[in-house]
Amino acid sequence: EVMELDNQMTEQLQKQQELVAKRGRTRRMLHYYKERTASQSAESSEEYASASVSPDIALDDSKQRLDESDQQVASLEEQLADLQAEIEETTELVTYADGKYTDNMRECCMSLLSKNVGVHNIAPVICDVLKLAGKVPTRLPSDTLLKQMIVEGRAVALAQ
Repeated sequence: EVMELDNQMTEQLQKQQELVAKRGRTRRMLHYYKERTASQSAESSEEYASASVSPDIALDDSKQRLDESDQQVASLEEQLADLQAEIEETTELVTYADGKYTDNMRECCMSLLSKNVGVHNIAPVICDVLKLAGKVPTRLPSDTLLKQMIVEGRAVALAQ
């Protein structure tokens, strides 16, 4: 659940960055059309009438797109803040689901075992690290399961 929220937050952040870049392009276009309009103000009105796109229309279109981009950025920033608040409120870390330990939990245990952390010390190490992050695990593997993981790890290493 936390990883899903993190993925959503990452997607929202990417969308926000894209919209900020789009807003920058739109602002540059707006600036360009303002300068273009100012430089052409000295020219005759006949030249403006013969142009296929009026600078005023382009300027209005750019302003409208800029406003839309600003609204989208504000909406994404609000969603990002909501997701961050939701992640911060979640103190329980799901380590066991659907009758098995999550892949991240198994990987963590394998990593600790490969670094010669004792089977009896893995659960306390995980608890201490999660306490630093302000999280509480839902369930931790027993010593017996950790011993089975050692055997699984050796089998995988030999297979590779």
